[in-house]
Amino acid sequence: MRFEYPNLIFESGQQEYVNTGQIGISADCLTESSVAISYGADGSFGRYGNDSLTRDERTELADYMIGLWKQYKEMPEPTIEGASE
Repeated sequence: MRFEYPNLIFESGQQEYVNTGQIGISADCLTESSVAISYGADGSFGRYGNDSLTRDERTELADYMIGLWKQYKEMPEPTIEGASE
């Protein structure tokens, strides 16, 4: 998976518009920037209920996001110039 503005491009070739590359998740939907991308218990997935991602594409998206969170987690502590200890 790779981000090429404004799309996430899956290994399958499927492209999902994500504008800024910001993706969020809650119990019943994904969001990109401010646009909700719904997904259902039946595996349906899409902005308007007519797009779908395969299980492999959902796994790829999850692995991509997990990788980004791991990078974030491992970032060094920020330093503030001029701050005394």
